[in-house]
Amino acid sequence: MTRIGIIGGGNMGEALLKGLLEKRVVRRRNLLVGELDATRRTYLRRRYGVHAISDNRRVVRRCDLLILAVKPQEFQKLFEEIGPPPKGKRFISIAAGIPTRWIEKRSGKAPVIRVMPNLAARVGESISALAKGRFAKRSHLEEARTIFGAVGETVVVPERRLDAVTALSGSGPAYVAYLARVLMKAGETVGLPKPLSKRLVLQTFLGSSRYLIEEEIDPDRFIQKVASKGGTTEAAFLILNRGGLPRLFQRALQAAARRSRQLSRR
Repeated sequence: MTRIGIIGGGNMGEALLKGLLEKRVVRRRNLLVGELDATRRTYLRRRYGVHAISDNRRVVRRCDLLILAVKPQEFQKLFEEIGPPPKGKRFISIAAGIPTRWIEKRSGKAPVIRVMPNLAARVGESISALAKGRFAKRSHLEEARTIFGAVGETVVVPERRLDAVTALSGSGPAYVAYLARVLMKAGETVGLPKPLSKRLVLQTFLGSSRYLIEEEIDPDRFIQKVASKGGTTEAAFLILNRGGLPRLFQRALQAAARRSRQLSRR
């Protein structure tokens, strides 16, 4: 039975831990968490009943599959700490901007899968894009799909696409929250109490997303169903389009993808 080590017990590390246990992908006794913060280790032990330790070298020695869930800026320090890993280890990295070749170079050409999930993994609704490194086999990719399938949906892409994925879906939950905040405030300006405006916006987001997914309808067709000729929705879209909202989002994603590429060249 594969023993999985999660190095980093933050938001994404915990999301994976929760998903793996709830979906029974792995048994509790086959999970080991490496976390430097003592308070966080105590929380993870009590909340999930797993073994959490501060010695990442021990996690590497004891586990077959290592999920690297630390911040990108901590990778250099992490690999200095653990040193060259023993042969036979395989890695999954969820760090933005760290290419598979960076990890391969420091791990003796170990199999590496790079993944870009998003924060919705916390509620089991992530969309995670997976890319295979040079030394990873299809079996390693399928293993990673099983793991990230425990926190949502998965897609497989070439690694060169991950900067664009990072810009769109990796950062995507923040864009959705931003739009939600804008609409909530706008609702207040037309006379809605704050709690009611919030409830209307969030349920509208949820219901619209579910409709688009379950009905497999094109967004343009969906808009046509809502926006009748000369109606209220059409009046709103006239303002949004005049304000250049579509172009603004294009520029925003281009900037995010460009920044992801810059981080990858470190």
